[in-house]
Amino acid sequence: APADGYTLLVATPIISVGEHLMADMAGRSKDFSGLCAVAAPPSVFVIWSGLPARTLAEFIALAKAKPGEYNVPNPGAGSSIHLGQELLFERTGIKVTDVNYRGQPPALIDMAEGRVHFGLISQSLALPLIQTGKLRPLAVNAAKRTRSLPDVPTVAEAGHPEALVQSWYGIAAPAKTPADIQAYLADQFMQTLAQPATRAKLEGIDAEIMALGAAPFNALIASEYVRWGELIRKRGIKMPG
Repeated sequence: APADGYTLLVATPIISVGEHLMADMAGRSKDFSGLCAVAAPPSVFVIWSGLPARTLAEFIALAKAKPGEYNVPNPGAGSSIHLGQELLFERTGIKVTDVNYRGQPPALIDMAEGRVHFGLISQSLALPLIQTGKLRPLAVNAAKRTRSLPDVPTVAEAGHPEALVQSWYGIAAPAKTPADIQAYLADQFMQTLAQPATRAKLEGIDAEIMALGAAPFNALIASEYVRWGELIRKRGIKMPG
């Protein structure tokens, strides 16, 4: 697209991850300039309610006792949900069986029926099944407890602060967009995020409001590039097919 400020990207962590998985990826992180990090909706580690574990530590103990016995959904290689799971597995040393899905909704159907047993799921998707008792929340993958699940500990409170993963959203422009246009757009987005109505909508879905300007957002993109690249190499993660 022309680098004129009229075509922008809703950026997610894939902007930092994609080229580690796809050598021929057309849009690489260096091709974009972050304007504003908007928010990070929470995700939650859940298990099928038919399992006895009631804490993250108890599930880890179960998985260590029965390596490979528990199925875990992979809703998309390189997604923040997938990498969040892989990060926990790397840190704890547990071995599970990966099951590929096209997105989270079909995985949730199988998890509710006990065909897959444990996973990291977007809180907004998991909440209805948590409320009906089909899934049991073990830890919220967020910096603090959420309004919707106030009694569920964060992943840090559950003993694994290094496994915190943010499924952030932001706005980016083509890197060659003139600096004055980038500065103008970044300022407009930051002003919008400061508005009470905007913040109320984000808080209504328990999203952590980031409101990072261009410099800190680009620093985040760069740090995520390094962090996830190391994990992808260490875990041997590849695109299916």
